[in-house]
Amino acid sequence: MPFYRHTLLLTPVWLLLSTLAMADGARDSCDQRAQALEHDLAFARHAEDTARVNELELALDGVRSGCTSEDVLSQAESRVREGQQMVEQRQQELNEAFDEGDIGQITRKREALEVAIEVLNARIAALKVLLPSAS
Repeated sequence: MPFYRHTLLLTPVWLLLSTLAMADGARDSCDQRAQALEHDLAFARHAEDTARVNELELALDGVRSGCTSEDVLSQAESRVREGQQMVEQRQQELNEAFDEGDIGQITRKREALEVAIEVLNARIAALKVLLPSAS
């Protein structure tokens, strides 16, 4: 497997692991987390980044409805894991397209992988806001 394929797949994973390693277990106040999410949400809306807006809105809803619960963090972590699985699946599909040598398929699968990576990055960003080191 060429190096660039591994890089596309592993970059979001390393970002998540480094983010989780920085977390020291202390939670910022609910107001601070909500304020940070609202700030990021405003920028995402201005940039018309729909995937990021959706993820930030979910994170903000979670903070507002259950800030003291570990469920908010757990849900964000779960969404990151789902995003990682989607990236892995799209990467496998791209690898198969490369093996078949169909340029049209390769282009479509590469675009699908890029979308999956964008979604994963948005989910990681939403998780980072919930972690104490992200504020």
